[in-house]
Amino acid sequence: MAIRKMTVSQNPLLEASNGHQTRFELELHSGTLQVNDVVRKLPNRRVVMHGWMDGREVFIKAFLGPSAQRYAERDLAGVRSFQQAGVLTPHLHYQEYSSRYQSWILVFEAVKQANSVMEYYSSHSLQARSNLLKQLSATLAKHHHAGLIQKDMHPNNFLIQKHRNQVKIYCLDGDAVRVFRQLTYAQSMLNLATLLCKFDVLEVNNQLPEYLQSYAKARAWQPFTEPQIQNFRDMMRSARLEMLSQYADKKVFRDCSDVKVQKIAPYLLRLSKNIYTQAEKLIDSLSRAFQQSDYLKRGNTCSVVRYQVNQQSIVIKRYNIKNIWHGLSRGLRASRASLSWGNAHRLNLLGIPTGQPLALIEKRIFGWQLQSYFISRFVPGLSLKDLPQHMNKTQLKQAAEALAELFYRMHLIGISHGDCKSDNFKYDQHCWWILDLDSMQQHSSEKRASQAHIRDLKRLFANWKADDTLYNVMLSAFAKRYGNDPVLRMAGLQ
Repeated sequence: MAIRKMTVSQNPLLEASNGHQTRFELELHSGTLQVNDVVRKLPNRRVVMHGWMDGREVFIKAFLGPSAQRYAERDLAGVRSFQQAGVLTPHLHYQEYSSRYQSWILVFEAVKQANSVMEYYSSHSLQARSNLLKQLSATLAKHHHAGLIQKDMHPNNFLIQKHRNQVKIYCLDGDAVRVFRQLTYAQSMLNLATLLCKFDVLEVNNQLPEYLQSYAKARAWQPFTEPQIQNFRDMMRSARLEMLSQYADKKVFRDCSDVKVQKIAPYLLRLSKNIYTQAEKLIDSLSRAFQQSDYLKRGNTCSVVRYQVNQQSIVIKRYNIKNIWHGLSRGLRASRASLSWGNAHRLNLLGIPTGQPLALIEKRIFGWQLQSYFISRFVPGLSLKDLPQHMNKTQLKQAAEALAELFYRMHLIGISHGDCKSDNFKYDQHCWWILDLDSMQQHSSEKRASQAHIRDLKRLFANWKADDTLYNVMLSAFAKRYGNDPVLRMAGLQ
């Protein structure tokens, strides 16, 4: 693909921040900068790009708008703070204010053979992941000892460079760094909890004492006591729920990097970034889809069909208004389709398999909800009751252990499904997929979360009351995974 040369009257950085350009050239005082890709963007305010300058691979940050200078200076101050604390951070090659592009531009070295933390984490063994989180904890201890806090504590703000057996961690995003004369214990722990809560809850739960020991050693602290470790678990749980709520209950309902919002009267659409160009085609498909016969469910309150769009099998779930009284009760509340949309993104953020959310479509007149649709990818596989007919004993045991792990993970997170009937779980490619998400809830209260999980367990095991063999296989797997956790006993499962 050819690189476009922009005219003076155009501002490619402004266009790039709005998603309209990805490859172009910038003429700076020190030479020509070739941009090959846009990595991150905030419309009309900031854009991060990958490219080349003077034969060197670089990353470019451009700050735009009336506050550009303030944010650029804050980023530079953060980089200097990293350097003064002895924290690895990419070298700043060049900086300038460009009147031509009306922006402040920072050019950083590209760290060779480096991956983001999540890329490294998802592609390495359990032991390598554990070692990474120990090293990350020690790196954060170095930040805190120097009085540094990253306000945007995200794994992608760290780069992992592995050379032979040595792993180096580079810290990014100086703009998010805040400097304190001395951090309190609570500030330090909350910042660490905000980072660790973004990794797999089972792995972190099992290895947490080791991560905290790495942190304490790096700060020359005494080892953490059991009450301190338990208090930290509570901090992680709260931080995780806040992260999930900010994303799944707020961010995915507005324009963001993952979602495009469009209005085509009388419809309001939230679309996955992969299909946002197909809005009108999706609306046209709605009526046709429900005229055909491939119904997965036909009911008064909702109907579900499987449909083909662009050689892709999708599921369209339509939530109906039964009568005027039902319409009055639902008219101004969040639609059930919107609950499914938010919960699907919640599970995606947690790495829990569910049908990929494609679209939320709501039909409203003067703000009054008439119908709503949730569209997702079709998930094949076996339901809970189908397992014995298609599996031998070994396969059945593996499926039971995978289901127990899924439910225990949800228990630790504080999420309940709310409708654990057989057809709402599919087993495919050696893992369980969760469907029908409009009753799913995230619980801020640990007591309510446990009560809801007990109800989920009771409903789940009711699926196998007529099959003693499958019931016992499942019970054995759950007892092994839950260990001494009392919720199984409280659910009457012994």
